[in-house]
Amino acid sequence: MPDKTLDQKIEDALIAMTNTTGVINQGDIDGVVANVTAQHNMEKASERGDHAGSDSAEPTYVVRKDDTLTAIARLYSTTPEKIAAANKIKNINEIKEGQVLDMSFAIAL
Repeated sequence: MPDKTLDQKIEDALIAMTNTTGVINQGDIDGVVANVTAQHNMEKASERGDHAGSDSAEPTYVVRKDDTLTAIARLYSTTPEKIAAANKIKNINEIKEGQVLDMSFAIAL
């Protein structure tokens, strides 16, 4: 079976999120698209052996305006506490726009 296209991966992730949470908003959609696209691009770069611009191909999430660890956790089928622990965040309510989170321990939906 051939690899899924980016559009198929995004569709699968949105369906999974809808099935998990019941309702999604534009911020959730934007986050899914951005993160699935980034993960897809990292996979393609890894297949080519192209790691230019990064020390690793580890999955990351860049915090967007109005993101919460709870919402991000839903995208990755994990908990805010696990994200906080992996990223040495002391207060799960204090994340900043532009902050890069290591999500290598989690699986994106």
